[in-house]
Amino acid sequence: MKKNLLEKLKNYSKTAAALAVVGGTANAQIVYTDVDADTTLNTFPSNYEIDFDGDGVIDVNAQVLSNSPYYQGRMQPVGTNTSVVASSTYVAVLNTSDLISISNSFVTSSTYGLNLVSGNTSGSTWGNWNSNIDDKYVGVKFDISGTTHYGWIRVSVAYNDINDFSMTIKDFAYQAIADSAIYAGSVQADTAYTLVATDVDENGNGLDMQIEFNMAANEQFIEEYRVMVVKTADAATFNLDSANAVDAANYTAIAPTGSNISTVLTDLSNDIDGDAIINDVPYKLFVLSVTPDSVLSINNINSLSAESNEITLSFTTDISKIETNINIYPNPVSNILNIRLEKADKYTIKLTNILGEEFIIKEFNSDFTTLDINGLTKGNYILTISNNVSITTKQVVIK
Repeated sequence: MKKNLLEKLKNYSKTAAALAVVGGTANAQIVYTDVDADTTLNTFPSNYEIDFDGDGVIDVNAQVLSNSPYYQGRMQPVGTNTSVVASSTYVAVLNTSDLISISNSFVTSSTYGLNLVSGNTSGSTWGNWNSNIDDKYVGVKFDISGTTHYGWIRVSVAYNDINDFSMTIKDFAYQAIADSAIYAGSVQADTAYTLVATDVDENGNGLDMQIEFNMAANEQFIEEYRVMVVKTADAATFNLDSANAVDAANYTAIAPTGSNISTVLTDLSNDIDGDAIINDVPYKLFVLSVTPDSVLSINNINSLSAESNEITLSFTTDISKIETNINIYPNPVSNILNIRLEKADKYTIKLTNILGEEFIIKEFNSDFTTLDINGLTKGNYILTISNNVSITTKQVVIK
């Protein structure tokens, strides 16, 4: 598939009926593989081997074969218990969003039933794909360590006669959760991670709340990120289904930039309940990675990040006045982290990971201190600096 994948998908799916993300998909896990560049089989014989889960075991062998006077374009199951969705004894032509599940009819081994299209030199043809068919799907059922999984293969067939025939393999995906259905063409957004929330100002509203997070490892299927502010009391039960249901007025949408994100919310920002963000309420933040379902009109699946650190906005005095003058260096750091503040005071410093696990706690009475981070695992950490009236946080990267 070409690099402008989303544009390509828009072209073939723009006429499909718009469908909402299916409820109950909080545990969905779709593993996608792009065939880049698209592989066209147009010589006899030729083939393309498909290994859905990358375990080194071929699951399906796409083949173009000739045994004069006959020719065939077929999907040959190879792996254990592998079969393909059939209709009228031949490989079925599935449309975008057709369900692939236990309810389908499958064919495992058949001289002709595994053919997408077949014909002979006399001009006779057989099969469901015996015309020019672009961007349709083959449904597949296969085995991973004794468990059943469902997947799809996107295929185009160009057919005029035996001398003008090709089959193109474009991409494929499977549902990693055993016995769970998959919709033809559905994909899943990758997840943003390492969320750090910080109180950065003195307005008593969303202008005080900064969110930083690492971009998803693969933004190929992400139309936007949605930053959601959740009261800490509700964070434990906030899940993907909850996030998908949040009203547009109650999250902050951010377009992918190809880089990690840092943004400050607005004075009109609400939490997910529609309540204004205010001081003295403990919050945790989440980021929903959103697939372009409204554009692609297929049952794509969003992904929800882990929660951020807890943040409670407050009006502060000492540290809040000098927060912009806190100097933490070097950052990223590999051994000794230096911390210099604007003025001397009695401070407590705590270094935690994004899960809240504490690694260093230190008290000091000056405007400068150091932390020895030798031995800590590489990654993103949260440095909390507090005195008896205020608290602030900074992100520290250990390399």
